[in-house]
Amino acid sequence: MTSTYYIQGHLQRAFHDADATVRKTVANVMAVIMAQGGFNVWQDLPRFLTDNVRGYPEQGELVLTSIETLAFIVEDCTLHDSDEYALVVEYMFNPVCALIQRPASQTYTPLDMKIKSAALNTVNMLLMTGTESVT
Repeated sequence: MTSTYYIQGHLQRAFHDADATVRKTVANVMAVIMAQGGFNVWQDLPRFLTDNVRGYPEQGELVLTSIETLAFIVEDCTLHDSDEYALVVEYMFNPVCALIQRPASQTYTPLDMKIKSAALNTVNMLLMTGTESVT
């Protein structure tokens, strides 16, 4: 288990790399780990990604990678059968919804639109989990 924590720690640090290609590759590895192992393999990863979502708009590219990774994890991972997951969904829901609820009068960049679209997809996936805490 120590090697797992070692790898996870390095991935979390590499997730903040200045290069977008590195961040995207790290995000893919993170998502595959969760999809293959389920929620219990890396319970704090959704919280880590949600904390990155809170960096909007200053860290737009990082937010986009985070929200896209969250959507993938929620859609493809065996997360839905635990009380711990329900707490994580509660933690994720408001910050993700905040990305959707920006004023319509605001001028949106293409990056803003990608973030909003990924946030909508993530909310959809969260609602489809059937978790009572988000309904």
